[in-house]
Amino acid sequence: SKRSKTFLYAGNLIKEKGFKEVLNSFQNFLKKNNDWKLVIVGNGPLRKLIPNQKNIKYLGFKKPEELAKLMKKSRFLVLPSRSDHWPLVINEAALCGCGLIVSNVVGNIPELTNNKNSFICKIASEESLMASIEKASKLSDKKLDAMFQESLKLSSKFGISNWIKNYD
Repeated sequence: SKRSKTFLYAGNLIKEKGFKEVLNSFQNFLKKNNDWKLVIVGNGPLRKLIPNQKNIKYLGFKKPEELAKLMKKSRFLVLPSRSDHWPLVINEAALCGCGLIVSNVVGNIPELTNNKNSFICKIASEESLMASIEKASKLSDKKLDAMFQESLKLSSKFGISNWIKNYD
């Protein structure tokens, strides 16, 4: 709840990652919620679609340690992929305590999301994504803090210490 009102998109700027849906949904969301920001990390052919707008910040490619710092400052990671088997960025965001907004086809949903730390939107649906963004933006501080703790709990199953314990 102490993090800035920021949604973070980190990934390739391509149709398959749902990047157009992110931009369009967030721009519609901004019409009534101009105190939020969208931070975009990544490169790709859809970069040209990013509007020059004060609430949308494009950072290009970032090294993992720089991305982790951004994740620790953001409330939510948004990744409405159209096809994604195990997007590592979801693991990384959960490890940083982010809430998650992902599409219903993301492969690591069973392991890293539940109704306590995430919102699941329909694939290729700007309306569903915007509804998830709106719900996320309205969470109380208490629910936000619980969401961040749940992300940390779920992601801890995939840390090195757990791997050693299981394979030692």
